Amino acid sequence: MRSKKPNSKTRRSFIENILKWLNLFVIFLALVSYLSAHINPDKFWLPAVVGLAFPAYILGNVLFAVYWFLRRRTYFWFSLLCLLAGLPHYGAWFNLSPGHDEVEAPITVMTFNTAGMHHFNAEKPETARPYRQLFQSAGPDILCVQEVYTSGALEGMLASADLEGYYKSFGTAVFTRFPILESGNVKLDTLGSFAAWLDLDVNGKPLRVYSVHLKSNQFSSTALDVARHGDIREKRTWSQIKFIFSRYSTFVQVRARQVRQLAAHISHSPHPVLVCGDFNDTPISYIYSCISEELQDSFKEGGNGFGFTFASAFPFLRIDYVFADESIRILNHKVLPNSLSDHKPVVVELGY
Repeated sequence: MRSKKPNSKTRRSFIENILKWLNLFVIFLALVSYLSAHINPDKFWLPAVVGLAFPAYILGNVLFAVYWFLRRRTYFWFSLLCLLAGLPHYGAWFNLSPGHDEVEAPITVMTFNTAGMHHFNAEKPETARPYRQLFQSAGPDILCVQEVYTSGALEGMLASADLEGYYKSFGTAVFTRFPILESGNVKLDTLGSFAAWLDLDVNGKPLRVYSVHLKSNQFSSTALDVARHGDIREKRTWSQIKFIFSRYSTFVQVRARQVRQLAAHISHSPHPVLVCGDFNDTPISYIYSCISEELQDSFKEGGNGFGFTFASAFPFLRIDYVFADESIRILNHKVLPNSLSDHKPVVVELGY
């Protein structure tokens, strides 16, 4: 006897069952990513790794909800409820700011990871021009920079922009046109890793400003190679993926320790604080939660769109932030286009 071939109804049922299980898996990953903001990766790192793909889980659940709804299946409620559970997190990824009333003499703050200023060559003065143009067009009153190791280069550029006051510590620095009251650094967990800070007199009111660079994941070149040339059929690609996850799981634990040290230092500040820099983690992370718990995220208050700040292998990441004390008004948040670094500059207008 010939075996009967499965009819079209059986095939549809089989495919639908696969989609149900895939839908449940995407829901599970989304729920784990929500929890990753509250789980210390120094104790359990896996949720932090899952949280990296948060936008993909949201998109997946949207597509599943629409698909099941159009198919008139009640399964759409599962994805819809999962999406509703994630509502508290969406504002840190996508925002529509209603705008704010103008204030007298707003303060412009800029944070920028310069990636070592690798486009600058001291023997070719013309290579300083794009950096100078960037800073002059933004016109910051306070500039926080990270990964600045070239001695004297940036200091000379910013002196011409009236940002002569500064404090620099191991690649992080704060430049300003306001009078400096005090300066120092926070020694973080990793050897040679510091956050520079300045106490400023801002129009008669004290303000403490931090420039922060938390531990880098150090896999950008590998991730870029996978993105451009990766082939899941090749063993080399899987080795590279394993390397990326290994690096991230190691260094996210370092950042968890660093951010707790930074938060402890901030908690003892005698003045309102402004915390700027490259945190190397997304808004769904434990690192972000530790800082944003007591401070405003300038993007959530004054940004529009997605606000992604990383322009390398993974262009859909926001890892550069400006956090402000509740007493500070966030007027506007912009991310500038830039080809000088794999990070985009963030410019924020404040009322203080």
